[in-house]
Amino acid sequence: MTVATIVVTCYQQRAYLRDAVRSALAQDAGDVRVVVVDDGSTDCPQEVLGGLDGVMVLRKDNGGQASAWNASRDFLAGEAVIFLDGDDLLAPDTVRRALPLLRRGAVKVHGALAVIDGSGAPAGPDVPRRALDDGDLGAVVAEAGPTVLGWPPTSGNTWALSFLTTYLPVPAEDFRVSPDVYLCSLAAAAGRVAALEGPVGSWRLHGANASNDLDLLGRTERECAHWQATFPAVARVLADRGRPVGAAALSTWPGWPFRLRSALHRLARLLPADAVVVLLDEDQWAAGTTVLGRTRLHLHGAGDYAGPPSSAEDALALLGARRDSGATHLVTAWPAAWWLDHFGLATVGQMVHTDDDLVVRRL
Repeated sequence: MTVATIVVTCYQQRAYLRDAVRSALAQDAGDVRVVVVDDGSTDCPQEVLGGLDGVMVLRKDNGGQASAWNASRDFLAGEAVIFLDGDDLLAPDTVRRALPLLRRGAVKVHGALAVIDGSGAPAGPDVPRRALDDGDLGAVVAEAGPTVLGWPPTSGNTWALSFLTTYLPVPAEDFRVSPDVYLCSLAAAAGRVAALEGPVGSWRLHGANASNDLDLLGRTERECAHWQATFPAVARVLADRGRPVGAAALSTWPGWPFRLRSALHRLARLLPADAVVVLLDEDQWAAGTTVLGRTRLHLHGAGDYAGPPSSAEDALALLGARRDSGATHLVTAWPAAWWLDHFGLATVGQMVHTDDDLVVRRL
């Protein structure tokens, strides 16, 4: 008897697909159905599946990730469903660990994912870094909206089939990427979510991930569009559970991504096109090496975020070194606002702009 279905969705992921499917076939929970949905790949992914028995392959024209999930709907069986990205891996006990929690009424079970690079080597701390939500989150969602929730990337979520039967399909045009935003939000509104300890698989970070195909502003605009497509559906689910959300409460939902979008639009108007920016954000913006097309530096220089400076003297020395190497502006975002007074940075250079989200100073 089938206990679960693992749907492996792929688009141009030939290099990793076989390992992903093998990790699905290696589940130790009994009879697990494995379905591969090829979303219009041109790199012939089926060729790498030779010799792997018990795999159903569905081919479709390219329509994005939500459409690939939707295409599997008639082939789901068992009590649990995992949508596994074609470049990720599952731990062999993921289904087995999730089933008891689903049988006790959870609509979704999630766990963190280890981060690996293209070769499979460790590439950073588990994601997400924050604690995963656990319990009936309906009251939290009704008050603050789903943007306050935390969940892992797609492959870290195990769904109750009964939940998916109710809430699939995902709006395909709205969610060519990141359909987990929609279903994870609905799950939190619809019932109990349960968290597992330790990684339930591996999230592969290889530079061609669909979530990294845009710059910071583009990613933020897309994330806001996803939330705007999700909020009405979440409100309907809450109303069905006796938690209607009025217009006043709904207006408070937007949260972090909308604040970031607003700040980025203001910042684009404030910075000259050739600015070299020292951005203080405690790495919360995930800006990388550029911000709005301008070169971005950490206070410690190029490379990864190294944490706060050790003292005010250290901060001023580091900023002086960045200025000497060509930095033109210091931009402090709200997550790092405390740095300004604490590390003596509030009076360096010339003030350009200040508000609750941004402080911009010319060096």
